[in-house]
Amino acid sequence: MQVCVIKNTEPKRASLPLTGAFCGLVGYTLKHSLPIEVDEYNNYYPNKTATLVDRNMKVARQETIENIATAARKGNLAADLFVRKMNAEDAIKVSPTQELLNAAKKNLDGIKEQIKNATPEIKDAISHYTAQVAEKVKDAKQASGTLMEAAIKSKRPTSLYVIPGVVLGVAGAFVYNVIGAIRE
Repeated sequence: MQVCVIKNTEPKRASLPLTGAFCGLVGYTLKHSLPIEVDEYNNYYPNKTATLVDRNMKVARQETIENIATAARKGNLAADLFVRKMNAEDAIKVSPTQELLNAAKKNLDGIKEQIKNATPEIKDAISHYTAQVAEKVKDAKQASGTLMEAAIKSKRPTSLYVIPGVVLGVAGAFVYNVIGAIRE
């Protein structure tokens, strides 16, 4: 038995429409996968990006503190101390005069002293509440950032990504076909 190599006489050619469609799809994928630049944030949401994320973080913090305040109203001493401490810290931030600021600082120092003198169980519960608030704020920040990026990426003009992909794909297939024809 003898083995003969059959030579394909038809040259290999790339299909221009298929290559163009594939590269257009690659361009569309790049639209949603390329990282966002600072200019894009400013173009789509001028001076609002930080405000939107901060607002969502404040809302998440406030909701968590309100949930803990509900436990404080039911007689939970640790929750009560935690809520009073958070309210005192907020009062310091918004004090309009020096007298109110000093009174708020004195109130906060008293609450911190009560926490310092509390039992270990209460201290652990307060630490748990603090971690709970921090976790909710972190989650809100991450979710806001992810939603913001998705909104900006969806607003990117599709034609700026698809048309160059199609053109480059068709041009590449054409060059491949020309080089294949020249070789033969």
